[in-house]
Amino acid sequence: MAKYRTYKNGIYGIRYKGYYIIKDENKNFTVLDNTKKEVSSGYKSNKECEWYIDKLMASEGDLDIIKDLYSMEIYKLSGYMMQLIEKKDRDNLTDKETSILPWIEKIRKRKAEEKEF
Repeated sequence: MAKYRTYKNGIYGIRYKGYYIIKDENKNFTVLDNTKKEVSSGYKSNKECEWYIDKLMASEGDLDIIKDLYSMEIYKLSGYMMQLIEKKDRDNLTDKETSILPWIEKIRKRKAEEKEF
């Protein structure tokens, strides 16, 4: 897990993919951009902020794929993930499958924790 620190621009928090995650006095988390402008707030954990940032940075095509994956039942998602991992072990993954695998892992974990999209 990343440690909180003070960055050159004066933000005290965690940097994640070009954004900053800070914690306020009410123990809620907020996402800031480089200019210290609030992008989104009210999250209960760092992981929720990271999920928001991941969705924010995803392309429209990736977002459609993510929504489709999120609509799958967890057992189907797990089966698909296992197929990709086995295929990865044989070095047969396409570029698209390589980009989807981390999303499947994140979505599967979120669904197991019963978190919303």
